[in-house]
Parts: sequence; C-alpha cells; structure tokens
Amino acid sequence: MMKSSLSLISLLCTSCSTLLTMNSGEPYAGVQCNIEGIRKTFDSSTPDYLMPHWAEGIFSAIDLPLAIVGDTIILPYAFLNKNRPHGVESP
Repeated sequence: MMKSSLSLISLLCTSCSTLLTMNSGEPYAGVQCNIEGIRKTFDSSTPDYLMPHWAEGIFSAIDLPLAIVGDTIILPYAFLNKNRPHGVESP
C-alpha cells in the first residue's frame, strides 16, 4: 500500500517545475528548478520548511526527465515571453 501511495504521489507531482516556471521567460527554467532541488538535497545549510531535503531531491529527480520534455514543448512560448514585461498581455 505504501509503495502504491508513493507512486501515485510522485506521478501527480511530475512536471510541476515546468508549470511553476512557465511564465518566467527563461528557457528550460523547469529543468533549472529541478537541478536546484537536487543540489539542495546535498546542501545541509538550506532549511527544510516544506519537505525534507531527501524528499525534494527525489521529487526533483523524478520530475527532471519530464521537465526536459515539458520545457522543450513550451520553448517557443518561453522565447516569446522573454522580453515582455510581466503583467503585459499580448494583443
């Protein structure tokens, strides 16, 4: 039961970094977010407010391949939004 629950949670959390960073205007921002999450796993000076370091590293590692695909799909959108000021809508 525990393994199936963890599998379901990890499946639901996949590609979250792509969705969270989509409006940043930076190409592959979701991948960068995941790499930062994996890096924090090995950094003991970072406080773990939301989840333990090892959990963030596991979710980031699971999400990394999916973020590569998701960020590649939204790459044209990221380039279009790169130079647009935040809060300005296109006509």
